[in-house]
Amino acid sequence: MANEVLVKSGTPISVTMTSLNSLASVTTGGAQSIKSDLGATRAERMLLRLQLVFGTAPTAGGTLDVFVGFSTTSSATVGNPANLSGSDAAYSGYTNDAQHAKQHLCFVGVFYACATTVAQVADIGVFTPLDRYGMVVVVPSGVNQALSNAGHAVTLFPLVQEVQ
Repeated sequence: MANEVLVKSGTPISVTMTSLNSLASVTTGGAQSIKSDLGATRAERMLLRLQLVFGTAPTAGGTLDVFVGFSTTSSATVGNPANLSGSDAAYSGYTNDAQHAKQHLCFVGVFYACATTVAQVADIGVFTPLDRYGMVVVVPSGVNQALSNAGHAVTLFPLVQEVQ
C-alpha cells in the first residue's frame, strides 16, 4: 500500500506590523514587521496572507511588493539582512534606498490593489522559511494611495506535510 502525503494548516502566526498604519509615502520606503519566531521545528512551506486598507481608493492594479528576511537569532537587531531593524517600524533600506535594498530579501509576491477603501485580503504567496526567525517587509512599487491608519493584518500559515 502506498503512502499519501497530505497538507494541513498549522497554527497561524500573526505578525506584528502596525508600521503599515503609517505607510503614507508611496514613492520611497516601506514597512517592516517585528522579528517573529517561526518555530524551532517549522513547516517546510508557509503561506503569507496580507490584509490592507487604503485611506483613499487607489487606482486598480497598483502594487506593493512583499518580502521576508530571515535571521538565526531572536535578538531584534542582530543578524538581519537588508538593514532590517527587527522592529515594527518604517523600512528605508540602506540610506533611504528601499527599492534596491529589498532585493537582498526573499521575494514572496505582489499585492495588487483594487479601487476600494474596503479591507482587501490577498494570499500573497508561499515561501520556504530559511531560518527560525523572520521579518515581513512591504514596499510600495506602483500604488498611488497611502494606506489607512488601521485595519491591517499579516498572517503566516504553516503548510504542514503529513505522511499517512
